[in-house]
Amino acid sequence: MAIYLSSPYCIDKHNPFMFYKKDGKPYIDQHDYFYTILKNHFGITPHQLRHMVGHHLAISGMDLDEIKKAMKMLSENDKTIFIGQSVKYGGTGLYDTLLDVDDSKKIEWPVAEYSQLGASIGLALEGFVVVSLFPRWNFLLMATDQIVNHLDKLAIISEGRCKPKVIIRVSVGSENPIDPQCQHKGNFSEAFRLMCKNTEIIELNEPSEIVKAYEKALNRTDGKSTILVEFADYLKTK
Repeated sequence: MAIYLSSPYCIDKHNPFMFYKKDGKPYIDQHDYFYTILKNHFGITPHQLRHMVGHHLAISGMDLDEIKKAMKMLSENDKTIFIGQSVKYGGTGLYDTLLDVDDSKKIEWPVAEYSQLGASIGLALEGFVVVSLFPRWNFLLMATDQIVNHLDKLAIISEGRCKPKVIIRVSVGSENPIDPQCQHKGNFSEAFRLMCKNTEIIELNEPSEIVKAYEKALNRTDGKSTILVEFADYLKTK
C-alpha cells in the first residue's frame, strides 16, 4: 500500500515522496529521491521520517499521558461516543491517545469534516455525549458552518428546547522536526470565540489543565458545547 505525503518539499510532481506499509508499519525506501533531498538539505533522519507519516509523530511526555487519561475518563461515561479520523485505525497522532478507549465506543469517519460535525450534532440530539476529533484546526475549518450556524445556535433557534452538547477535540499542528507550513498549523481559537455564543473554546497550554478541562466539558450543565485545543508540539516538550 503506497502512501503519498503532501508536503511543500515535494517539489517534483512526477516523483511524489512515497511511503509504504511494511508489516503494518510505516516504511520508507532509503534510496528514495526525496528522502535524499530531506536528508541532505533539512537534516531529517530515517527515524524521524518513519514517525512523520500522516502526522503520526513519535510522541511522549506528560502532556500525552494526561490526554490519554482524559480520553479514558471520557470513555467510562455510558453516554460518550468518539467519532473522527483515525480513532479506530492508525493514521494521525490522535490514534495513540485513544488506545485505552474500547473500539465499541468509536466511529471511524472518512475525511469529511462537515458531515462529521453534522453527525456529531445529530447524535448529541439523541442523547449521546459526542467527542468529535479533528487532527488540525485547519481541517476543522471545513465544518465552520456546522459549528457557528447550527451547533452553537440551536439553543437560540429552538428557544432553549434543543441543547446538543458536543466535545470537539482539535490540535494546532506541530512545527518540529519539520514545519508543515501555514495550512497545517493554524490556531483559530480567538476567531471562533468571536463567532460563537454557546460554545466555549479552551486552549490547553499546560498538562495540569487537560483532565480538568475535559471533565468540565463532560459534566457541564449550562447547555454549552466545548472546543478543546491541544498543541502537538507540547506532546513532545511538556
